[in-house]
Amino acid sequence: ENVSRLKAIKLDNVAYLLVWEKWSAYDYIATYAMKIDQSGNILTGPVELGAHVRLNRQDEIWDIDDKVYMISGNKTEKKLELIEFQLKD
Repeated sequence: ENVSRLKAIKLDNVAYLLVWEKWSAYDYIATYAMKIDQSGNILTGPVELGAHVRLNRQDEIWDIDDKVYMISGNKTEKKLELIEFQLKD
């Protein structure tokens, strides 16, 4: 197993959000997120976001008012999807 498409965004003066995809040698498994502090200490352990939250290497992630937003392309349905999730302490 390995991590791919790691994204990191600063949430405030002490916390960061990491979002990544977990892959086997050949296949996508799931997407995860976790919060860490500025020293890399874990604040919130990894949480599975589900297979519907996929990351593109060039996509950005935004934190607005304690909500995280991502835009993901759905190749099968040929549409863009806005994904929103709430951060909890």
